[in-house]
Amino acid sequence: MGVAFDHLWQSTLFVAGAALLAWALRRHQARARYVVWLTASVKFLVPYAVMTAGARLLPWPTSSFAVPATAARFFDTADAVGTPFSAVSSGASGIHAATPAGLSFTTILLAAWLAGTVVLVARWVVLSRRLRHQRLPLESVSERERHVLARIGDRSAKFGVTVVLADSGLEPGVAGVVRPVLFWPTGISDRLTDEQIDAVVAHEMAHVRWYDNAAAMAHVAVEALFWFHPLVWWLGARLVDERERACDEAVLADEGRRQEYAEAILRICEFHVASPLPFTAGVTGSDLRRRIESIMQGDVGKALIRSRRYLLAIVIVASVALPVGLGAWRHEPAIQVPASSAPVENTPVAFEAASIKPNTSGSNGARLGWEPGGLYVGVNITAASVISGAYPSKVNELIGAPDWLSREHFDVTARAAGAPTPQERQRMLQAFLADRFKFSAHYQSQERAVYRLELARTDRALGPQLRAVNIQCDMFKPVGEAPPRLTFGEAPCSFRMNAGGNGKVTMISGGRTMDAFGDTLAGLLGRPVVDATGLRGYYEFSLDYPDEQISGALFTALREQLGLKLESARAPLDVLVIDHIERPAAD
Repeated sequence: MGVAFDHLWQSTLFVAGAALLAWALRRHQARARYVVWLTASVKFLVPYAVMTAGARLLPWPTSSFAVPATAARFFDTADAVGTPFSAVSSGASGIHAATPAGLSFTTILLAAWLAGTVVLVARWVVLSRRLRHQRLPLESVSERERHVLARIGDRSAKFGVTVVLADSGLEPGVAGVVRPVLFWPTGISDRLTDEQIDAVVAHEMAHVRWYDNAAAMAHVAVEALFWFHPLVWWLGARLVDERERACDEAVLADEGRRQEYAEAILRICEFHVASPLPFTAGVTGSDLRRRIESIMQGDVGKALIRSRRYLLAIVIVASVALPVGLGAWRHEPAIQVPASSAPVENTPVAFEAASIKPNTSGSNGARLGWEPGGLYVGVNITAASVISGAYPSKVNELIGAPDWLSREHFDVTARAAGAPTPQERQRMLQAFLADRFKFSAHYQSQERAVYRLELARTDRALGPQLRAVNIQCDMFKPVGEAPPRLTFGEAPCSFRMNAGGNGKVTMISGGRTMDAFGDTLAGLLGRPVVDATGLRGYYEFSLDYPDEQISGALFTALREQLGLKLESARAPLDVLVIDHIERPAAD
C-alpha cells in the first residue's frame, strides 16, 4: 500500500508544480498551459516507482559511478520527499487490519476502487455506443443543410475528417482519433450564417490538428483509475478550459471574425443542451462567459518565444528525467541470494575420520567451526548447528524439526584430507549427517521480510572503519607470501564480538565477506540480511555501538562507521524442510 500512496502523493505534488507553471504562463497562449496540464494528467499513468525501477534495469556503464555531492543531496531529498509512505511503512507488508467479516482493510479498499472504476467505464461505454446511433440519413434534409454539409466537407476533407449529420440534441463535435468524424446536428445550419459555420468548423479542425481527442481519452483513463482523487476531476476541468481557449485563439488567428464566432457559440448553446462524450471535442465547453469575453476582446495570449519554448520542454523532460536519474544513481546489482539447494557436484565427499558423542555437561559454552588442517570441531553443539553449516540458508528456521534437534547437545570431531574448498566442506557435512543422523531434507522457496545491506553514500565510498583486504579467508591462507598488516583485526580472517561491561558492543573483523557480515547482523536483528552492496572479496572493519536499543544504535553505527545501511524489503528465500532425521549412535 505504501507504493500506491507514494504514487498518489507524487502525482499530487506534480499537479501542484503544474499549477505554478501554468500560473507563470497565464499571459501566454492557452495551448502552452494545456500542455502543462496534460503532462500532469499523464503523470498519473506513469508511476515514479516504475520509471525508477526501469532505470535501474538499464545497462549503465558501471554500477559504482560517483555523482557530485550537491547532486547526491538533491537526489536524497527528492527521494525522501517523493516516497514518504514507503519510508514510514518500511519493512511492513501492508495494511492488515481485519474487519468482523474477516476481510482485510486492503481488500475492502481494492474492492471499492474496482467498483468505482467499473461503473465509470460502463457509463462511458454506454455513451459511446449511444453516439454511434446518432447518425441520421441525408435524404430528408433541406437544401440549406445540403449546402452547409458540402461546405463543411470541403473544409474538413484536408484534415481527413468525415462529416456526419447527427441528432439535433447534440452540439457540433469531433469524435475519434484515427478516423475522426465531425457530428453536425440537424437544424443548426438554419440558425448560423456561412461565416459563423466556418468559424465553428475552424474550431473543430483545431481540435483535430492537436489530437485533442487522444489527450482527452488519456485523461478519461486517469479519471477511471483515480476517480477517488478530487484533484483528478479538477485537473480535467482545467484541461477542457485551456483546450477550448486554445481552439478559440486558433480561430481568432485564422478567421479574425470575433463577432460572428461569439454569436455562433451563443446560438449553439441556445439550440443544443448536450455534449457527446468526455473524450469528444465540442465547441461549447469550459467557462462560457469567460470565453465570450475573451473572444470579443480579441484576447489572444502571447506566443512563447523560442527560448521559453525550450525552457518549457526542459521542465517537462526534467520531470521524467528525475526518477530516471534516481534509478541510475541507485543502480546496483540485484539481490543475490547465495544458492543453497544443492552442491556444485554430485560426487560424494566424506571425512577421513569422524566421531560424535552426546554432551551432557549442561554447560552454556559451545565451540564450532573449521580449523587449519581440515579439522572440523564442535563442542557442546546441537544437530541444528551442524545442519546450518551443511545446508546454508538465510532463514534461521528448520521446518519439520523434532524437539530434540535444538535441545540435545553433542561433541563432534572430524578430519578432512588436505584443504577442502567451501563447497567440499558443505558436502562433507551433508554426507556426515546422512550417515550418522540418517538425515534427508529439501528446500522450499518462501517470500520473507529481509533487510538489504546497501552502501549508504551516494558516491559509494566506504566508511572510515571499513576497508578491503587482499585475503582469501575461505582457504585459510593469505594471497601472497606474507600476511598483510591489518588496521583493525587482531589477525587475518579473525572475527570477534564482545559485549563488555561498559554498555558497548564491539565487532572486529580481520577479513569477512559482506554476505557473512549480513549473516552476523541477521542474528542480531532477528531477520535475514541479504547483501546488496555489490562489494566482493573480504573486508576488515571495526564496529561499536551501545547495546541498548540495538536496532537504532546499530543502524546509526553502520552508516557512520562503515558507510553501510539496512533497508527493509521482501525477497524469496530458501527454507529447509526436514524429511527424515534420527538420533545418532554414539561412538
